[in-house]
Amino acid sequence: MLPIDYRYVEPTDAHAVERIIREGAFKKWLPSTVILGQIGDRGLKRPSITEFDCAMADGLKATFRAESFGIEAMFSPVPLEQHAKRQFAAYLFSATLGLNIVPICAIREHPNFGLGSLTAQVYAWPFLHTREGQTIIRIGRPEDRIPYAEALLFERIIGAGQRLESSLLCDRHRRILSQNHQEAFSDTENGRLEVAFVRAGETISMDFWEALNGSGKFAMRWARLERILPDLVGGEATDRCLSTLNSVVREKKVGRCNIYIADANL
Repeated sequence: MLPIDYRYVEPTDAHAVERIIREGAFKKWLPSTVILGQIGDRGLKRPSITEFDCAMADGLKATFRAESFGIEAMFSPVPLEQHAKRQFAAYLFSATLGLNIVPICAIREHPNFGLGSLTAQVYAWPFLHTREGQTIIRIGRPEDRIPYAEALLFERIIGAGQRLESSLLCDRHRRILSQNHQEAFSDTENGRLEVAFVRAGETISMDFWEALNGSGKFAMRWARLERILPDLVGGEATDRCLSTLNSVVREKKVGRCNIYIADANL
């Protein structure tokens, strides 16, 4: 899978990104308010969160989401104190499978705002938005439907709780990345994700499929996920996630949806 392009003043490698995200000092930060979609709000105001655009060492750009500024309990199935763990778990899941679909993330303590998740920013644009008059991605084309289906499949495997496109970005390789997972492993959007996956064509690339099934390393990666996920998302959520991954790999199905592998010429 292609590496992720992170936002740097000077380019460097992923190992340096991970070191800075896990240990680097917060140099500057600027707050911004994110208005979320109506999540079963029953006439209540739309929920909002405050996140911080951070300047880190070596010019790395990152986003900090403090748990204390997270999604209000009435709008979320996940308690605030679990948001950073869910985000970190989604990154570890992506990294363990070698998917490179979730940017590098760590659970960090901000000097002013307490515990939260710090995620490296990438060179990418909001999914389906336009840039300089050109559409970033068009779902009607096979080469664009495939990365969209891959993102939806990933979200379904980890039981994403976000609305469908709210956490998706499109990079310069026309690949779709997934960035916000504070409500992952809650399985609240499974039905909608499966419907969207069918509409996207149920087809993924051979590279993505080989990353999922591990090319002979499935048992080793499964054991690692069994070891690291329960402390972050709990045993029940881990079992659901790994059961879904198993059905994807063994049956080429997710829920009641078939999974097809694209012709290499597409």
